[in-house]
Amino acid sequence: MPIKLTFLNRVTHCFRRDAPSLEAALASFTNYLRVQQGMGEVTVGGYYRMVKKFLREVGTTKPSEQQAVDYLAQLHVHNASYSHIRNSTRALYLYFLLQGRDLSVSYPKKPKRIIREILTPAEVSSLIAAAAQARDRLFLTFMAYSGCRYLELRHLKAGDIHFRDGTVLIRSGKGFQDRRIDLPPELFQLLESYSTTNGKRPDDYLLGDGRPISAKYIRRVLRDVQAKTGIRKHLHPHLFRHSLATNMLANGADLVTIQQHLGHSDIKSTMIYINYTRSLYRQQYQRFAPDYANPITPNVIQFPAAQEQA
Repeated sequence: MPIKLTFLNRVTHCFRRDAPSLEAALASFTNYLRVQQGMGEVTVGGYYRMVKKFLREVGTTKPSEQQAVDYLAQLHVHNASYSHIRNSTRALYLYFLLQGRDLSVSYPKKPKRIIREILTPAEVSSLIAAAAQARDRLFLTFMAYSGCRYLELRHLKAGDIHFRDGTVLIRSGKGFQDRRIDLPPELFQLLESYSTTNGKRPDDYLLGDGRPISAKYIRRVLRDVQAKTGIRKHLHPHLFRHSLATNMLANGADLVTIQQHLGHSDIKSTMIYINYTRSLYRQQYQRFAPDYANPITPNVIQFPAAQEQA
C-alpha cells in the first residue's frame, strides 16, 4: 500500500502554477546525478521519482531543511522499508547539495539481512520442466544457473554468449562492473538451439524480441509455472539468485567463488547466505572441531613454543 503523507497535502495544490519550475529543477537534478555524480540510469530514475514526489508534497523547488526532515520522519512513522528510507534520504541530500545547501540527516541503521526462503534443486528442476515455450524454459534455466540480477538478464545480448569457452559476459552489473561467468554445457545447448532457431544476431537481445524482456513477461512466466507445479513459495527473479548461492554453498563452494559468480563487490553481501545454511554449518563444525576429549590423534599440528618476553 503506498504511503500517504497527509501532513503535507494542504500545500500540494500550490505547485500546479509552478509546474515549469518543477520540471526544470528535476531536469537539472537528473543531469547532476548523471554527469557530476556518475550514476547509472536505474539509480537516476529512482532518485528522480523520490525527489519529484517530495517537491510535489512541499509545493516548492526550494524546500527548507525542516520540510525535508519532516518528510523523512513520516517515512519512519509509516514503517517504510529500510531501502526506501535510505534512498529517499540520499536523494534529498543530493538535491540540497546541488542547490549549494547542506541537509543534516543520518541514514537508518541497516537491518541484518536473513534469507528466509530458497528453492531446492528439485523445485528448480520442476519449474523448468513446467515451461511450455522454449524462450520461457531458457529464461528459467538461465536464471537458475547464472544467478543474474533481473536487469542483467534483461539487457543480455546474443553476442555476450561465448560458446567456444563456455562463458557468458555479464555487462554493466551493479556498480557498472562487468564480469564473465561459467555455465554448464546443458545450458549452452539450450542457448545455441534458441539462438539458431530465432536467428539471433550478436547485437540482438537474447530473450527480447527487438527490445528487452518486460517485467510483465517475467510475471507471466513465473505465474504459469507456479500454477503447474503447485510450488507455493513467492517466485521472483532474485529468488533464483538466492537459491543458486545457497545451493552452491551447501554443495561445498567457497564464498569467494560465489562472490565472483554473483558479482558482489563486497564479500559481506555474500555472507548473508551462511545464515540460511545452519544445518551445513553444524555438519562442518562437527566434522572439523578438534577432539579435546581424545587429544592423542594422528597428524596433530605442533604449534611453536611461545617466546618469553624479555
